[in-house]
Amino acid sequence: MKLYATPNTISYGAFFNHIPILVCKHFENDFIDALKGADGIIVTNVYAARETADKKVNPAHISDALYDMGKEAYFMTDFYDIAKFLSDKMVDGDVLITLGAGDICNVCELFLEMC
Repeated sequence: MKLYATPNTISYGAFFNHIPILVCKHFENDFIDALKGADGIIVTNVYAARETADKKVNPAHISDALYDMGKEAYFMTDFYDIAKFLSDKMVDGDVLITLGAGDICNVCELFLEMC
Protein backbone atom coordinates (compact mmCIF):
# COMPACT_ATOMS: atom_id res chain seq x y z
CA MET A 1 0.00 0.00 0.00
CA LYS A 2 1.22 3.51 -0.78
CA LEU A 3 -0.23 6.86 0.18
CA TYR A 4 -0.69 9.45 -2.55
CA ALA A 5 -1.57 13.11 -2.22
CA THR A 6 -4.35 14.33 -4.48
CA PRO A 7 -4.70 17.84 -5.95
CA ASN A 8 -6.28 20.35 -3.56
CA THR A 9 -6.31 17.82 -0.73
CA ILE A 10 -3.80 17.55 2.09
CA SER A 11 -3.43 14.02 3.36
CA TYR A 12 -2.01 13.05 6.73
CA GLY A 13 -1.06 9.55 7.75
CA ALA A 14 -0.56 8.34 11.33
CA PHE A 15 1.45 5.13 11.39
CA PHE A 16 1.60 2.72 14.35
CA ASN A 17 3.61 -0.43 13.67
CA HIS A 18 2.97 -3.51 15.77
CA ILE A 19 5.95 -5.78 15.13
CA PRO A 20 9.16 -4.16 16.43
CA ILE A 21 11.57 -6.28 14.42
CA LEU A 22 9.92 -5.13 11.19
CA VAL A 23 10.65 -1.50 11.91
CA CYS A 24 14.41 -1.59 12.05
CA LYS A 25 15.60 -4.84 10.55
CA HIS A 26 13.48 -5.79 7.58
CA PHE A 27 11.01 -3.28 6.23
CA GLU A 28 12.05 0.20 7.34
CA ASN A 29 12.76 1.31 3.76
CA ASP A 30 9.47 -0.20 2.57
CA PHE A 31 7.56 1.74 5.24
CA ILE A 32 9.36 4.93 4.19
CA ASP A 33 8.50 4.30 0.54
CA ALA A 34 4.86 3.58 1.33
CA LEU A 35 4.40 6.65 3.54
CA LYS A 36 6.28 9.24 1.49
CA GLY A 37 3.30 9.99 -0.75
CA ALA A 38 1.35 11.63 2.07
CA ASP A 39 1.66 15.37 2.59
CA GLY A 40 2.23 14.85 6.32
CA ILE A 41 3.21 11.76 8.27
CA ILE A 42 3.17 11.07 11.98
CA VAL A 43 5.01 7.99 13.19
CA THR A 44 4.42 6.83 16.74
CA ASN A 45 5.80 4.19 19.09
CA VAL A 46 5.78 0.51 18.24
CA TYR A 47 2.86 -1.49 19.61
CA ALA A 48 4.58 -4.67 20.75
CA ALA A 49 1.83 -7.20 20.05
CA ARG A 50 3.73 -10.46 19.66
CA GLU A 51 7.15 -9.42 20.86
CA THR A 52 8.59 -7.71 23.86
CA ALA A 53 9.52 -4.12 23.31
CA ASP A 54 13.08 -3.83 22.04
CA LYS A 55 14.86 -0.66 23.15
CA LYS A 56 17.09 -0.85 20.05
CA VAL A 57 14.04 -0.40 17.80
CA ASN A 58 13.53 3.27 17.05
CA PRO A 59 10.55 4.08 14.82
CA ALA A 60 11.70 7.71 14.76
CA HIS A 61 14.17 6.57 12.07
CA ILE A 62 11.17 6.41 9.73
CA SER A 63 9.98 9.95 10.43
CA ASP A 64 13.59 11.23 10.36
CA ALA A 65 14.17 9.67 6.93
CA LEU A 66 10.93 11.15 5.59
CA TYR A 67 11.83 14.56 7.02
CA ASP A 68 15.25 14.33 5.36
CA MET A 69 13.43 13.76 2.05
CA GLY A 70 11.63 17.08 2.54
CA LYS A 71 8.39 15.59 3.86
CA GLU A 72 6.40 17.03 6.75
CA ALA A 73 7.14 14.13 9.10
CA TYR A 74 6.93 13.90 12.88
CA PHE A 75 7.56 11.35 15.60
CA MET A 76 4.95 11.68 18.34
CA THR A 77 4.12 9.23 21.11
CA ASP A 78 0.98 10.55 22.79
CA PHE A 79 -2.31 9.97 20.96
CA TYR A 80 -3.92 13.07 22.50
CA ASP A 81 -1.00 15.20 21.27
CA ILE A 82 -1.31 13.65 17.80
CA ALA A 83 -5.06 14.38 17.66
CA LYS A 84 -4.51 17.95 18.91
CA PHE A 85 -1.75 18.54 16.36
CA LEU A 86 -3.99 17.27 13.56
CA SER A 87 -7.02 19.26 14.71
CA ASP A 88 -4.90 22.43 14.66
CA LYS A 89 -3.40 21.65 11.26
CA MET A 90 -6.18 20.08 9.20
CA VAL A 91 -9.00 21.94 7.42
CA ASP A 92 -12.19 20.88 5.65
CA GLY A 93 -11.37 18.60 2.73
CA ASP A 94 -8.15 17.19 4.22
CA VAL A 95 -7.87 13.42 4.58
CA LEU A 96 -6.61 11.56 7.65
CA ILE A 97 -5.55 7.92 7.42
CA THR A 98 -4.43 5.92 10.42
CA LEU A 99 -2.44 2.77 9.74
CA GLY A 100 -1.43 0.16 12.25
CA ALA A 101 -2.44 -2.18 14.97
CA GLY A 102 -3.49 -1.74 18.56
CA ASP A 103 -5.30 1.37 19.62
CA ILE A 104 -4.22 3.79 16.88
CA CYS A 105 -7.95 4.17 16.11
CA ASN A 106 -8.13 6.25 19.31
CA VAL A 107 -6.39 9.05 17.42
CA CYS A 108 -9.43 9.34 15.12
CA GLU A 109 -11.87 9.31 18.02
CA LEU A 110 -9.90 11.99 19.87
CA PHE A 111 -9.55 14.01 16.67
CA LEU A 112 -13.31 13.92 16.03
CA GLU A 113 -14.01 15.03 19.59
CA MET A 114 -11.77 18.06 19.07
CA CYS A 115 -13.35 19.14 15.78
